[in-house]
Amino acid sequence: MKKIYIPIILGTGRKGRQSEQVAKLIFRHAKKLNIKTEIIDVKNYASKFTIPSWIEDKRTAPWKKIAQSANAFFWIVPEYNHGYPGELKNVIDQAFSEYRDKPCSIAGVSNGGFGGTRAIESFLHVLGAIGMILIPKQINFSFVEKDFSEMSEKELDEKYSKKIKETFAVLIEYSNKLK
Repeated sequence: MKKIYIPIILGTGRKGRQSEQVAKLIFRHAKKLNIKTEIIDVKNYASKFTIPSWIEDKRTAPWKKIAQSANAFFWIVPEYNHGYPGELKNVIDQAFSEYRDKPCSIAGVSNGGFGGTRAIESFLHVLGAIGMILIPKQINFSFVEKDFSEMSEKELDEKYSKKIKETFAVLIEYSNKLK
């Protein structure tokens, strides 16, 4: 049976981004669970302007290939000014039909106490518009800069391992049902 491919999408290209540490933590757990994955960094796919999905453009082909081959998505979405980063929207808009009926989960990231909740709320509308299926498991990473600078890898694993495993289990379950 073919392995399910679940890319972990790092939703910002900002220098000094704390969400990169979250993506690496989730990636480590995915590998322990023997999930086919990779971290996809939006900074490598975002263009300087929006290239809509209906326009054939060689610059969007790499992203469309990822979107097409993914069975599910794990979005890492940092919160900036109560929303999600513009480069994430720029990349998402490069494809459309490639997302249809694919399950996804979101890890909200912030330095505040709400763990990216407002970014997740605004991102949900986009996911619905492109036909993705949001699973009932999301993860909020609050106080991310403090946690990732003060906690050991073992402590971070203890704090988030159960949530990450449960989220991947549901992503795989939905992916198998929606094939």
